[in-house]
Amino acid sequence: MAFTPPFCPHSGCQNHLRSNISTQNWFVRNGHSLNLRTGRYQRFRCRQCKQYFCENTFHLDFRSRQRLDYKRIFNSVNNGSGIRDIAREFKVSDKVVLNRLSRLARQAMATLAQIAMTHQITESIAVDGFESFVHSKYWPNNFTIAVGSKSQFVYACDYAQMRRKGRMTEKQREKRETLNQMYPIGDKQIRQSFLNVIDTILLRWQLHSRTNEQILDTDEHMEYLRGLETHQGWNQLCKSKLVSHRRTNSRMPRNQLNPLFPVNYFDREIRKDQACHVRKTVQWSKTVNNSMERMMIYLAYHNIFKPFRINERMKMSHAEMAGVDRNLIRSQKRFFFTRRSFIKHFALDVGQWKTWHRIWKTPVLDLKIENPDFAVV
Repeated sequence: MAFTPPFCPHSGCQNHLRSNISTQNWFVRNGHSLNLRTGRYQRFRCRQCKQYFCENTFHLDFRSRQRLDYKRIFNSVNNGSGIRDIAREFKVSDKVVLNRLSRLARQAMATLAQIAMTHQITESIAVDGFESFVHSKYWPNNFTIAVGSKSQFVYACDYAQMRRKGRMTEKQREKRETLNQMYPIGDKQIRQSFLNVIDTILLRWQLHSRTNEQILDTDEHMEYLRGLETHQGWNQLCKSKLVSHRRTNSRMPRNQLNPLFPVNYFDREIRKDQACHVRKTVQWSKTVNNSMERMMIYLAYHNIFKPFRINERMKMSHAEMAGVDRNLIRSQKRFFFTRRSFIKHFALDVGQWKTWHRIWKTPVLDLKIENPDFAVV
């Protein structure tokens, strides 16, 4: 069956969005192109922008010299394998694996954004921070994660860089101060990350059609409380008694009776399934962008691929438990490993947008770019 392009792949063209295509004859077939590695492809030309493109433009392997099994990479990275483990399995370099993970991360963000465009949140939300580190333990970080209280569907994730804390020797403290002077960490990053998550939630929370107020569960972190006090939209909803904030001590037993159980459960799953976040790991993330990409991949895996409960033999995913239409989930899974996503076809939140464009900053790498002689000893 001959391939029919769904839209023009050039973002500046009027036919780039499906809704703008008014006729089926918006393109013409223009011969074939031959690639010795990937085969023969049909070429097309858009009648509107006069630009040429081919069938391979819409494939996830666009502009790649070697085709790998994306599904195997996806399953491996979400089941505890490190980057070099996957590279040895496929007999390629680690840079090739990182490139394929970047492509999968964009697919994951596109899938999550497509679901967010049509699905509203109808349950209470638990928000907490997941702490890890990037490059070295002198650069700890915090992933602010929002999880549905009933479905355990992950609705939002954002990133914050932190200063190293905890017990240190005098030499380690001196080194930390030296590094922080060379690359100062911005203040209130956890608060801003939390507010970004709140903005994402409020855009999707179905509030005005419900009689019962929805609950936002957090621990007793003061940055969360200070952030909500300055959020105008949240304060207006609180006055209307549509939402409320419930704080739980983080030392409470982490069982299913704990209001923070959904986010605690997801934290445990990350520790178990992501090699770069395992306790006492030797496979930590080297850059913030790579770390966020793997987190986005895991979010898609957790939300639409992983069963809600394995022991109870429930085939429903977390997305279905959250009320997402099953046909939408099937359509997203159908082309997840094959059809390339285009950014203008969906709306990303702040964290996803930064991850898609890879503009997160890694402190040590930024220092090396500014000062090539800099070295951490």
